[in-house]
Amino acid sequence: MIFLFIMIIDILWFKIKTYELSVNGTIQKIRYEEPKHIAYPIIRGKEYDLFYSSSVNGDTLSVGDSIIKKKGSMYYRLIKKKSN
Repeated sequence: MIFLFIMIIDILWFKIKTYELSVNGTIQKIRYEEPKHIAYPIIRGKEYDLFYSSSVNGDTLSVGDSIIKKKGSMYYRLIKKKSN
């Protein structure tokens, strides 16, 4: 029961943190957490946790793509880089 309570608090904390996040920039690098393959994009030298932002998974992110996420939203816009 205590474990379930801690897990719910943890999820709510990350959702609140994501809700307050504002991101606008180009992905410079991506770090993947094993074994879940959760992507942590690095934009302007800062690492972001977008796990709770939307249903887009880390496999869709690429270096050079742009991300826009406004404070107060749980969703972000992913703009894919143009390939030649």
